[in-house]
Amino acid sequence: VALIAVAAPPAAAWAPRRPLALRGSRALAPWLTAPRARPTRSLTMRSDAALKKGIAEFYDESSGIWEAVWGEHMHHGYYEPNEKASSFARHLEAQDEMIEKALERCGAADVAARCAAAGRRMRVVDIGCGIGGSSRYIARK
Repeated sequence: VALIAVAAPPAAAWAPRRPLALRGSRALAPWLTAPRARPTRSLTMRSDAALKKGIAEFYDESSGIWEAVWGEHMHHGYYEPNEKASSFARHLEAQDEMIEKALERCGAADVAARCAAAGRRMRVVDIGCGIGGSSRYIARK
C-alpha cells in the first residue's frame, strides 16, 4: 500500500490578483494585489548531503506546528456527504477513516491475507510526505 500526496502549487500561482470586496468594504487586504517578490538568491546546486540535511532541519523545526494544526496525519479526513467537522476530535477520527477507506479501496486486506498465507509480513511504503502518522496508524493495525 502506498499513500501518495501531491504538493500544492506555490502561493503565487493561486493568489488573487485583484482587490476582493468583503461585505461592503472597499477592498480586502491590499497586499493581495501587490506583485509577488521573487527571491534574489541565486539558485545553486547542493550536494545530496546538504539537501537531505536541509529537508531534515525543515521537518525538525516545523513538525510540531503541522501536528498542532493537522494532528498526526497531514491530510484531510473522510466525511459523509454534507458532513462537516464538528470538532477537532471529529477531524482526527475522519483522518483515520480516510486511511481505512484508502486501505479498503486498494484491497489491502486481500494483500495482507495473501502475505499471511505465504508466511510473510505485509510491507507498506511511506513515500516521505508528512510526519509518518499514516504509516504509524497502518503499522499499529
